[in-house]
Amino acid sequence: MLWLLFLPFTIVFGVLFGLAALPFALIALPFVLIFWLPFLILKFVFRLVLLPFMLLFAGIGMLIATIAVLGAVIVPLIPLAFLVGCGYVLWRLTTRPARTTSF
Repeated sequence: MLWLLFLPFTIVFGVLFGLAALPFALIALPFVLIFWLPFLILKFVFRLVLLPFMLLFAGIGMLIATIAVLGAVIVPLIPLAFLVGCGYVLWRLTTRPARTTSF
């Protein structure tokens, strides 16, 4: 709760020191831009060049994830499908064929 007591002083001193530092920041801004501009351009070029590869790998990853999820859902159902298939085969073998009447 003590910080609430000192909050007005913090705001006032922050504004005063910010206004006092503003001319120095404006003087230093061109030098900072000159220093950082090549790195910003390099970052932009890397993103522009690598973006198609990142999208390709993301698509491949999503395809692999989809196959994995489908496999995780389908593989446990294989024994059930086998039992249903065996039941169907037994049912077809044990039922009599329908009689056809020929005149």
